[in-house]
Amino acid sequence: TIIRGNTASMWWGGSAQCTGGGTLRNCLIVENTAPYTAGGVVLGVGGAAENCTIYGNSAGERAGGVFVGADAVLQNNIVWGNTAPSGSEWDAVSSYSAANNCTRPALGSSCVTNPPLFFNEAGDDFRLLGDSPCINAGLSQSWMSGADDLRGRSRITGSAPDIGAYEQGYFTIAASAANTNGVMTPTGTLSCLEFDDSSFVFTPAIHCGIRDVLVDGVSFGETNAYTFEAVDSNHSIVVVFQNIIYVSHDGTAVSPFVDWATAARTLHEAKSAVAGAGLILVTNGTFVLTNELVLTAPITIRGFNGATNTTLAGQGLVRFLHLTDADAVLEDVTLTGGVATNVDLYENGAVVLDLGGTVQDCVVTGNSH
Repeated sequence: TIIRGNTASMWWGGSAQCTGGGTLRNCLIVENTAPYTAGGVVLGVGGAAENCTIYGNSAGERAGGVFVGADAVLQNNIVWGNTAPSGSEWDAVSSYSAANNCTRPALGSSCVTNPPLFFNEAGDDFRLLGDSPCINAGLSQSWMSGADDLRGRSRITGSAPDIGAYEQGYFTIAASAANTNGVMTPTGTLSCLEFDDSSFVFTPAIHCGIRDVLVDGVSFGETNAYTFEAVDSNHSIVVVFQNIIYVSHDGTAVSPFVDWATAARTLHEAKSAVAGAGLILVTNGTFVLTNELVLTAPITIRGFNGATNTTLAGQGLVRFLHLTDADAVLEDVTLTGGVATNVDLYENGAVVLDLGGTVQDCVVTGNSH
């Protein structure tokens, strides 16, 4: 329950008065006023407040937040940021019971007197930050079994209940690598405290690189680290590593073609060395294809110095590429002299994009069917 913006016309209890019994539980009590006592709550004989957040209330004379009467119970509450000429947060008579509250001066046993550290009280968000002293600082009660906090989350998520109306939440981040060509740190199904940051680092294996990082299914490209900031929901993160294969007329063609010195001399040689995802870097020069190259996996063919320096030539004999994988990419090359050799559904002389694939930053000229 949220109790906000109420005014007592006489005496006390701007928001509520519990006398002769009655319990306020999981309540946010804010911005209420009283002309004399207890702008927030009056707990009379036998009244109780449990796991409430009482903030920003005011009284004309005393007890801006709460007045605790005889035999009243005040437990697991945050009473903070209230105002009054006397006893800005609280005032009390004898013979009450108070434990595990957050207020100052201290009230009852096991009282937290440091600031509760709300997420954004100015923005009306009274959830607890990850380093709040109120987390796991409450006293467990029988009513909490199967109970929820004010926003409908389980009342106990840690080793003990939190103080206040909101239980600090935990979220999961499912972190994995899509293949074995590198390591993500950390990995697995990870638990993250609400509003904490969670960082991941991606380390490719030797002769490999990072192809993509998918955060909640959205591509973030070739980044070597990622941080979820102020986590407030469940997430997933997947890193896709890839082989890096080199193609050069000056290479010695020693498989698996992991540098310019041992580079493959043809694209077909290079493709044969890719296991799963891969990046094929093609240096300067003209490379003749005598057979169509079909990419059925997430492979990128990239001109190392751009389309003006790397040319794939069909010499009027062959269509260059057939991309049948949604993540296959051709980029930064010039395609010329390609021809469709079969009369089929794909009478294209240069490239067929079948079921996906991307061609970008290329020059396509002088091809036919």
